[in-house]
Amino acid sequence: MQPTTFFRKSAGPALALLAPLPLRLTPVALGLDKLGLDQLGIDNRALDESALDDEATPPSRTRKDETRALRRIVHMRGGGTVRAVVRRAEDGWEYKKSGKWKRIPLAAIDHVVLERDAEKEWKARWRKAKGDIEARAELGAWSLSNGLLEEGMGTLERVLDEHPDHLIAREALVNHAYRFAVPRVDPRMEETDEGTAELRRWAAGRGLTSRELAILELSRVRDRDGLRALLSADLFAGSFRKRAFAAHALRRLYPGQEMKRMVHRAVLDGSEEVREQAAYALRHASNVGVIVPVANALGSNHPRVRNHAAEALGNMGYASAVEPLMVRLAAVQDAGRHNVPHSYIFFGRQFAYIQDFDVEVAQFQAVADPQINVLIEGSVLDAGVHGVKEVVFASEGRVIRNALEKLTGQDPGHSNRAWLRWWEKNGAQWGAAAMADKAPVYPSDQ
Repeated sequence: MQPTTFFRKSAGPALALLAPLPLRLTPVALGLDKLGLDQLGIDNRALDESALDDEATPPSRTRKDETRALRRIVHMRGGGTVRAVVRRAEDGWEYKKSGKWKRIPLAAIDHVVLERDAEKEWKARWRKAKGDIEARAELGAWSLSNGLLEEGMGTLERVLDEHPDHLIAREALVNHAYRFAVPRVDPRMEETDEGTAELRRWAAGRGLTSRELAILELSRVRDRDGLRALLSADLFAGSFRKRAFAAHALRRLYPGQEMKRMVHRAVLDGSEEVREQAAYALRHASNVGVIVPVANALGSNHPRVRNHAAEALGNMGYASAVEPLMVRLAAVQDAGRHNVPHSYIFFGRQFAYIQDFDVEVAQFQAVADPQINVLIEGSVLDAGVHGVKEVVFASEGRVIRNALEKLTGQDPGHSNRAWLRWWEKNGAQWGAAAMADKAPVYPSDQ
């Protein structure tokens, strides 16, 4: 069975990226501290800050004086960009790296912009895009097109973290994949583990954007069955990062396959990241039947398994999962209210004493048999183990409510009773939605 197409558009030409410089903004504020962009062909070291002119120059004067060494973004005719300290030379432009000026022929250049102008526009677009995931995805694509690679990757990382299948974000990564240095698959060894091992290890330690680029490279492997077997084996690797990337890659390259393993990972894996990626893979199966084993896990005797199952159902996105979640929520509510275990505790003392003598008279003798009785002094108390059970039910109820909020897009309140009241009013509607449930839909997709 051939896997479905990974992306709608093909990647651009393979053009080497001349190492750009990082933007002087806080990496954590942009979400870049987790990306490992130094491994994506982006040199996080300054090319040569000493090449910058020391004196401050007004913007109007800087634009006219192209011979001054200033930070600029050079857009190449082939699509690449150079973000560095750049100045105009007699027959083109040149940038400084490692103490030497390197020439860029004028014929290879499309246009040059000041870095501070590009940064200013990026900040203005960022302020407008706050709270709008579509605008942020478009901003990420615009950033990559305009040579602001770190800003673009940071923006797209946030978009994919919030919406893992956002089409604009994924297409932007495909269209600009040639800008980044991703480990390549060795075509001479692609049928063996060694052929893709380096790429799989590299992707396992990276963020979502880097993993998408790695999956694009894996999509070029011709041995589809062999690659599937390697990724399936990685689902049970010792490293949770390897397991997470394997689930991510299988979801993209082999949708609807390895479902039994995905159910196992979605419910029983100890890593939240792995469970999330496995649940997304089950969502991509577009088969409502995959919720059955996960919904059955809601009845497990182990609280952690029940919580994982509720999380998975929320991430899978099937409307049919709403009813079993509500049934479990009602059971949690009843258990927390009525089924608190009870027992009895006695505090007191017991005293033994001689109550009487049983006298027997025989010939020439008399026998007195003492009658022993017990006196009890104290109290019997009714005790219920209430605190421990309440913690378990509160935790499970919160997880179920979060899953229901993802599936329905509703927020009737932060208590089980509020959701149960909502279900009384809307249960019939969601029962009908479950009957027509063919493919999962998130509220953000509606």
